[in-house]
Amino acid sequence: MSKKLLSLLLCCLCALAAAEEETFTEGDWLVQVLEGPTAGIVAYLGEGGEVTVPESLQELPVTAIGEGAFEGTAVTSLVIPEGVLGALDRAFANCASLTAVSLPESFAILGASAFEGCVSLERIRVPDAVSEL
Repeated sequence: MSKKLLSLLLCCLCALAAAEEETFTEGDWLVQVLEGPTAGIVAYLGEGGEVTVPESLQELPVTAIGEGAFEGTAVTSLVIPEGVLGALDRAFANCASLTAVSLPESFAILGASAFEGCVSLERIRVPDAVSEL
């Protein structure tokens, strides 16, 4: 992964962590507008079960998953689409029912303790592009 792309990704994730940008709710998602403009998932608001992160929300491509966005939810499986570049710390922590996760090839950064407490996790596909754990 090029340094320029990695720098852009870090900027997007840092903007999501700052959480002072415009936010909106669409369906099961609390979303923050990031530079680009793109969208970052701030929180999953749904009931759980099998979840697929949308490729876009309000016509903005989803590029990041924020700190603790899924933490403690009842998600059982999670598919993250191509175009999402990374997830911040504890993004999926304490999802006790989570058994399977599929990360896209575009995924490059996985924050600290991202899957801490996911005691049922059996399968996770981590792409080669992940350069930071």
